[in-house]
Amino acid sequence: GFFVGWGYTYRPTGAGFALGGGFRHDLFERRARVVFEAGQSLRNYNMVRGDFSLPRLARGRVEAGVEGIYRHQPQDDYFGPGPDSLNENRVDYLYKDAEFNGRAIVTLRPWFNVGTRIGRVSPDVGSGTDSKIPSIEQVFDDAAAPGLNEQPAFVYGEGFAEIDYRDEPGHTRAGGHYLVTLRKYSDRDLDQYGFRA
Repeated sequence: GFFVGWGYTYRPTGAGFALGGGFRHDLFERRARVVFEAGQSLRNYNMVRGDFSLPRLARGRVEAGVEGIYRHQPQDDYFGPGPDSLNENRVDYLYKDAEFNGRAIVTLRPWFNVGTRIGRVSPDVGSGTDSKIPSIEQVFDDAAAPGLNEQPAFVYGEGFAEIDYRDEPGHTRAGGHYLVTLRKYSDRDLDQYGFRA
């Protein structure tokens, strides 16, 4: 049913105090699930997402799903490229995107999952709204902030492995959570800005 809470899914560090809520519902005798969620922070960060999943395939060992997300982040920080960037070059920028992805996750043990995601993301970078620091275009050009003037859409593929033996994921008192992810982004518009993460 309906839910509310502090924060929201995909809330970035720096978004400030936020509230989120939405609606989740199981379908077809709990063989499928839909989730609709939205969140808003006091710094005007917001997110809207919808998710459809089949979480109990192969006797509960396989999950498949699709997700759509819209993000609006008006005060993200940038310090320049690479490890030699300087604190005094701090600027902010607006980041918006629309992302769609599909996933498949296999549970090999109750505490061990492996999986893959394939998706498309369309970023849009603009002027930041933090009045305390300059906006990105006042300090950096496209050479120092690649993709500033033109933002292509990316298609990505990801593989991951996750170990999670926390006693209670929402309020952990014991255990551990480890995640290894490899993701490759391909620039589908300009063929210049592909990268691995």
